[in-house]
Amino acid sequence: MKILITGGGTRVPIDSVRYIGNMSTGRFPSQLSDAFSEKGHKVTYLGARDSIFPKSNRSYLLQYRDYNEYLEKVIELSENNNFDIIISAAAVSDYIVENPVSGKIQSENEVVIKLVRAKKVLPLIKDAAPNSLLVGFKLLVSPTEEEKVSAINKVFDNG
Repeated sequence: MKILITGGGTRVPIDSVRYIGNMSTGRFPSQLSDAFSEKGHKVTYLGARDSIFPKSNRSYLLQYRDYNEYLEKVIELSENNNFDIIISAAAVSDYIVENPVSGKIQSENEVVIKLVRAKKVLPLIKDAAPNSLLVGFKLLVSPTEEEKVSAINKVFDNG
């Protein structure tokens, strides 16, 4: 089978040197990639530049540096490769900076950052690769019963 696996966190630029990110290491998806590769599947791995990468030399490895590059690459890969399975295990940002600054904000300035909702990536992947089996993940921290039910309903609502 042809499989695309994404891993690691995404960064959202504030200015040319600062970003908002998350603590995803990419360990779980890199291990998935190794397991599928060991079974003889053709794996393409798209990982954050600073995350853990698969150890198997059988995977085709690609990197991204931030949310925007992740979005661009995952859609392009999904559209052009006829993957049987796409496993989206990257920790994709839910929010982006409304107006990132070009250049560096001077450190003596006070900074107010407005975050806006980022594009939801799974529906975009699904549109780009309608014949692929798409597997996504949702991180919940100490979820309430209502949050668990909501997460399960999203699986059914999004097919």
